[in-house]
Parts: sequence; C-alpha cells; structure tokens
Amino acid sequence: MIVVSLQLMAQDFAPIGAKWYYTENFAFSGDKGYLKIESIKDTLFQGKNCKLLSKTGILQCSNRPDSEIVYSQDSAVYFWDKDFDKFQKLYDFKVATGSYWSILIKHDLSNVDTIKVFVDSITTTKILNKTLKVLNVSYHPSYSAYGSHYSSKIVYPIGDFTYLFNLYPYWSGACDFNYSGGLRCYEDSEFGHYSTGIADSCTYTYKWTSIKSIKDNQLKVDLGPNPTKGEIKISCHDNINYKICLLDNLGRLIKTGNFQKETNLDISSYPNGMYFILIQDDKGMTNNTKIMKN
Repeated sequence: MIVVSLQLMAQDFAPIGAKWYYTENFAFSGDKGYLKIESIKDTLFQGKNCKLLSKTGILQCSNRPDSEIVYSQDSAVYFWDKDFDKFQKLYDFKVATGSYWSILIKHDLSNVDTIKVFVDSITTTKILNKTLKVLNVSYHPSYSAYGSHYSSKIVYPIGDFTYLFNLYPYWSGACDFNYSGGLRCYEDSEFGHYSTGIADSCTYTYKWTSIKSIKDNQLKVDLGPNPTKGEIKISCHDNINYKICLLDNLGRLIKTGNFQKETNLDISSYPNGMYFILIQDDKGMTNNTKIMKN
C-alpha cells in the first residue's frame, strides 16, 4: 500500500494535454463514435489552481456542460458544479472499503438528488509498468425512479473507466440518447499512452446501415400538436399498457407516468423550449419524439 500511495501522488490529475477517449453508443442504433475529453489549460477559479477540460461531445442524458473545471488535493479530485455554485468531490482515494462520498445532482428542472459513491473494494492494477490503486465502486442514486445502482472502477490518474463524470443514473433505462460504452484510451506526457483494447483505435467510428431494423423496432404513436403551447394528445394503436417519460433538452427526467392507448400530457407549466417524449410498450418497443413548446 505504501508503493501504491507513492505512485498515486507521483503526478497531478489531468495535467495539460491529458486526453480521455470513450466509446460513444447510441440508443436504437449500432452506430459507434467516440467522446474525447482533453485538459487544455491551467486556470485560477474560486481561489483554486484548476484545470480546464474540453469535450468533443456531451452525453445528452446527463446534466453536464461541454467543459469542466477540476482540481486535485489530498488524494481527492473536485469538480465545479454550476447547479450548486460550488466544488464537489468527484473521486476520493483516501476512503476505505465500505466508505462512501456523496455528490449532489439535479435529476429534473428543480429537484435535488444525492448519489452516494460506495467503495466496494480496493485493489491494484498494473498499467504501463506502474502499479496503480483501483477503487471498485457502485453509484447509488437516492431517487428510486432511476432504478438500481450502477458499478464502475476508478483508477488514479485515469479516473472512472465508464465515464470521467459518471453522474449518469439514466443508464438504468429512463433515457434513450447517446451513452458511454467505456474507456478506450488515456494519455498524458508523464503517464504515457494507454489503450484498454475495447476498440480498434482511440478514434474508431462505425456507421450501422440497417435502417429497416431501426424502423421496424419503432413504436407507432400519434402525438400533437407540435409545436404546442401546453397540452399534447398522445394516441397509440393498441389498448395495452405504456410507460411515458418527459425529458428536457439536456435529457433530464421531468416526469413519468403510465397510460393505456390514449393520454394527454400537459407541459404548460414548464418553460418554452425543446423537450423529448419517450414512450415504451410492455414488449420493449419505443418511440422517441422531439417536441417544441412556445
């Protein structure tokens, strides 16, 4: 453990030029892309010596911006959260097995949720001849509509192998946009270049051409008016049970419900802008419709 601690503190987190590449998957499609995050400059923010991270793309189902501000201190990594106007702890490498740290998120337009990150076990791994500490963690959202917890591993100085900012409880099934398929590559000038081997290259992309299969798996729904000033009428062809989810333009869940064949959805109390309505039947077929309120 002494060796691990020495190597853990041997370099700063997210040095300038550090790059992360994650596989980008898409709901209802076999397409593959990549999500790149890069540490581009030092910045003094809120009295902290921070790093500015830029992203080539965002996860539509997470409430995270296209750039991040982070700093490391005392074996922990902190990130700036604009929703709460403060730094929050992203990773903590001092905690023991069975302990946890908490992260606040907003799971809809107004409500606050807490994700507890439990350290289920602590192990080591060898990458590029370096012995590194591994936190095997599980993320537990307190909001039950997200479903059960989700697991991952965090390695210093790389971060979370699922996604660097793994604050994404919609993976439990409430969101149908792009999502991370895991870490492909990490590199910086001191650590070197590391590939996990889950893709042919860091920037590998693939376009699935079976458009017919996508259409065949789409649920047929009549929905309108679109644009709308408030009330939306929704009709399905079969008299069975359907689940409905309303999300804002960042993919944040606003409300859920159930209906049979027909229902009315009132969004008059929400701000003008773009929303997404997701409908799923009991066989797993889905419909994802973009709607504009004005």
